[in-house]
Amino acid sequence: MKLKKHSMLVLLALLLLLLIEPGMAMAQEPPPPIEAQIVEKTGMNTLFAYGNPIGEGKEALESTMQEIERLERARREEERTITPKGWYNYHYYYSASAQAPWSGSAVLTKYDNTHVHLSVSPFYGTVTIDGHTKTIWPGASPYYSDEIRLSEGWYFKGHGISVTAGSGGIGGSWSAAGQTVSFDSGWVNTAGWAFSLSNFYINVFADSHISIYAVSDSATGSHRFGNQIVTVTANGGKRWWVW
Repeated sequence: MKLKKHSMLVLLALLLLLLIEPGMAMAQEPPPPIEAQIVEKTGMNTLFAYGNPIGEGKEALESTMQEIERLERARREEERTITPKGWYNYHYYYSASAQAPWSGSAVLTKYDNTHVHLSVSPFYGTVTIDGHTKTIWPGASPYYSDEIRLSEGWYFKGHGISVTAGSGGIGGSWSAAGQTVSFDSGWVNTAGWAFSLSNFYINVFADSHISIYAVSDSATGSHRFGNQIVTVTANGGKRWWVW
C-alpha cells in the first residue's frame, strides 16, 4: 500500500512538471541589456557602465554617451563656479590614452581635457581636478567584457603637500594618502550587458603652504574575458611653473 501511494505521488509530480510552461520551470531570465547604468554615485563622482544588445551594434550607443557626457560636464561647470578662489587663478587641461590589441580589436583607456584649477595666494596654493575617464572594449568577439575594473591615481608634486578625497559608494572607493588621491571601481560584473566603464569626477584636491607645481595622472582599465585579463594604463598629467 505504501509503495502504491509513493508511485502515485511520483506520477502526480511528473504530471505537474509537464503541465508547467517551459519558462516557468526555468530560472528567471536576466534583464535585457541597457544603454547606461549608474554603478556608483557619490559627492565626488558618478560611475557609469555602458552596454546595448548585440543586434544594435556598439556605435548605437554614441548619442547616449554624448548626452550623458554633456550633462555631467554641465554639472562639473556648476561645481567649478563655487570653487573657492585665491588671489590668482589658473586653468590647465591635459589628455592621455592607451590601448592594447586583443582578439581582433583593442582595449582602450583614456581621458580627454582633464581640468586643473590652480588657485594661488601668498604662501598658499591649492589644486582642484575634475575630469572624465573611461575604459572600453569596442570589439565583437566576444561582444561583452565579463568584468571591468577602472582605477586612477593623481600624484601631486611639490613640498608640504596634503591631499583629500571624498568617500566611495557602492562598487568603488576613494582614498587619499601622502601626495596621492586614488579611485578604484573594483571589479564590476558586466557579463552579458556592458563593455565600458566611464567615471565622471570632481574635487580631487591638494594644497601646500610651500610649493605645488605638477600632477601625474595614471588611469588603468582592466577587462576580463574568461580567464584572460587585458589591462591598459594611460599616463598623463600637467606641470606648471606658477607656484
